[in-house]
Amino acid sequence: MLRRLCIAVVALALAHSQALAQSSAGGGGSGGGGSGGTVAVSNFPSTQAVTLSSLPAYAATPTFNVGTIAGIATDASVQAVRTALGSPLQAGGAVSVSNFPATQPVSGSVAVSNLPATQPVSGTVAVSALPALPAFASTPTFNVGTTGGLALDATLAARLGTLGQKAASGSAPVVLASDTALPLPAGASTLANDNTRASYFADIGPGTLGASTTQPSAARDAGASPSAFTKFNASFSAGLALTCVVQGSDDNATYFDLYQGTTTAPASGSTYGTVTVSLPVTFRYYRTKITTGGTATPVYVKSGFSVN
Repeated sequence: MLRRLCIAVVALALAHSQALAQSSAGGGGSGGGGSGGTVAVSNFPSTQAVTLSSLPAYAATPTFNVGTIAGIATDASVQAVRTALGSPLQAGGAVSVSNFPATQPVSGSVAVSNLPATQPVSGTVAVSALPALPAFASTPTFNVGTTGGLALDATLAARLGTLGQKAASGSAPVVLASDTALPLPAGASTLANDNTRASYFADIGPGTLGASTTQPSAARDAGASPSAFTKFNASFSAGLALTCVVQGSDDNATYFDLYQGTTTAPASGSTYGTVTVSLPVTFRYYRTKITTGGTATPVYVKSGFSVN
């Protein structure tokens, strides 16, 4: 831009010099230009080619005086602003923000829908690094208040009461499963062992017992009280009349006579006459005993327990 301006100034100076030269050459001519005359330059081309070998000295480093243009920032005004701001804002300075609080309040919400539902976690944590539990954690106490339907100690005590048998009104209801057999105590009566125990044991015989002989049987145990049995049954059979006895004992040492009788003569065509005895169970141990007369006698004695 500056170069073009210089070229234009030079071209204008040359044109003016040529006009002056022409005016001097025709100074006395009629209608010529004397003092106050004019020179027509209309025949000049609009653009003049100018060639310069070098720019003048002032064109290399032009100096412009901007004067007092309103609003322009000069070096002096910029330096005044820097001085007013102080050293922190100079080149290479720093501004301290230590007066900011360590925690800045944040409001609003942040969407985490782009996070996966499960976050992978790796590594190990030493149990020794965990903090100790507080004192109340070893035996926590919870106040359940009046939670509906919760079984409290007071409720259970009122329903169950003290140990021992109670009337139905003071007992907790119990529902037994219909598809489960009832548990029975040890030695309790069942249909199977009722049939077995109702069968007679062969106490004495069958065989012949010598004359004037007393023969007790082995003891039969009804079980500890309360016994599962209700009756002791015995059957005495003999070819001749003999004395038959049923005895009971609680220690299987001292026996008491509970029944004493005599067998009958056998019927015509029969080998034995039979006496049957049924007694309520009032002792734990039972046995039978027979005594023959002056003649050897065929005998057969059986006994057993039953629940009817």
